[in-house]
Amino acid sequence: MEPDYFMRVAAELRELASRLRGRLSASEDRLVEEYVSVNELGLALESLVDALAESEQPVSTGERATMLALAGPMGLEDEVTRALVFCPLL
Repeated sequence: MEPDYFMRVAAELRELASRLRGRLSASEDRLVEEYVSVNELGLALESLVDALAESEQPVSTGERATMLALAGPMGLEDEVTRALVFCPLL
């Protein structure tokens, strides 16, 4: 994949984490940022979605769509879809 792809995905993950900041704990937010900073983008997305699902945090339709759009190229669509079942819509 192109370097621009990784930069774009990292920026999207950071923006998503920023929008979800009130629904993630400080340690969960730091973990997502740590994964993004070392280019472990799949782990960052999995950690973010798992944290939301574990505490059954609500997500908007747009947030859900962003997570699924990011998950597809990473091969994580099934995992993210399963986790989002536990996140009610806002």
